[in-house]
Amino acid sequence: MKKLIFLLSVFIGMMPIVVNADNTKNYNLDAKAGIAIDINSGKILYEKNSKQKLPVASVTKILSMYIVLEEINSGKLKWEDEVVISKNAYDLTLNENASNIYLDEGGKYTVRELFDAAMIQSANSATIALAEKISGSEQKFVEKMRKTAKSFGVKDAKIVNSTGLNSEVLEEDSDSKNKKIDDNEFSARDVALISYYTLTRYPEILEVTKKTTETFDKGGSNEQELHTYNEMLEGMEYERRGVDGLKTGTTDSAGQCFVGTTYQDNYRIITVVLNASNSDTNPNARFDATNKLMDYVYGNWQAKEIVKKGQSIKGFKTIDVSNGKKDKVNVVAADDTRIVMPKKMAVKDLQINYLGSSVQAPIKRNQKLTSLIIKENDKLGYLIDSSGQAVDMVAKESVKARGK
Repeated sequence: MKKLIFLLSVFIGMMPIVVNADNTKNYNLDAKAGIAIDINSGKILYEKNSKQKLPVASVTKILSMYIVLEEINSGKLKWEDEVVISKNAYDLTLNENASNIYLDEGGKYTVRELFDAAMIQSANSATIALAEKISGSEQKFVEKMRKTAKSFGVKDAKIVNSTGLNSEVLEEDSDSKNKKIDDNEFSARDVALISYYTLTRYPEILEVTKKTTETFDKGGSNEQELHTYNEMLEGMEYERRGVDGLKTGTTDSAGQCFVGTTYQDNYRIITVVLNASNSDTNPNARFDATNKLMDYVYGNWQAKEIVKKGQSIKGFKTIDVSNGKKDKVNVVAADDTRIVMPKKMAVKDLQINYLGSSVQAPIKRNQKLTSLIIKENDKLGYLIDSSGQAVDMVAKESVKARGK
């Protein structure tokens, strides 16, 4: 099948939209590093030092819990499976320098209970217990974390434990063989990648991360309340409309970190703030920084409808048909499509790349025939290896094969 690549600039009857909003040149994130992306396309909407490796503290748990979700999705693990608390996990519950819930040594808790404790209250002992359940030991689980991160495109992150605790804290609860000698380090871009794959593959995690409280071991001997550290959730001090996740993290070396996600104005973004400025004097520095970053994104970017379901695209209305009673077939968009683009950009400035090819008859109505890739040209680019946002194109009518 011979493939032809076309590059078009299209105008779909919309005029340029220009607003008075700050641009990247006069906005500076109050943190050492950070990034914001559109979750639908992976488009980068803002970045600052996004490739710099930094300690990330409990933000690490996003990757750890991704693996838990992956194990459940594959059938290797079930939410109701019981996890027995080892001495290693129990000892950590006694450390006042680590975020935790109390767990009984030898106690049994469900995967669901420990997962919720890890994501809502950032319980380190719960995270280690899940790591041991899945891999037999935390060390083996770390190897799984490294492989998983690499599969996402994270190439040189430093991963030494499942929790993100710094080495000083862990050494208090480790024997000489298992002492952790370093902190986990990721770039803001790495964290965004991990968060992107977590939310796109397992969006149900938001049903947990949006909770401010939950009862752990309800009705059991160790019943206790979980409390979130995410002050941007509904009902919290820094409440912001649409925020429903994702993970906080704080250590002396990492400073205040926060991965946020919100759905506003018809599109969802992920924001990453690593080592927020003024962390020593402002206990909510990461939320201040995130709030301003979200303001910047939604003030400068919009989700613009480019094509409606059943609508054709100018310059790509037909595709050649071989062995058919017709030489061409009309193609239309399979779904309504919105593109997150700068408010100051005109739709005519978007680029459409499509891989056109002749298709073999017979063809059924609504059969997918090809895809268009829509993108905007800017220096920020895309988080993932993508040339833009894909739009599936389907046959508008059926075409019978010749001689049938």
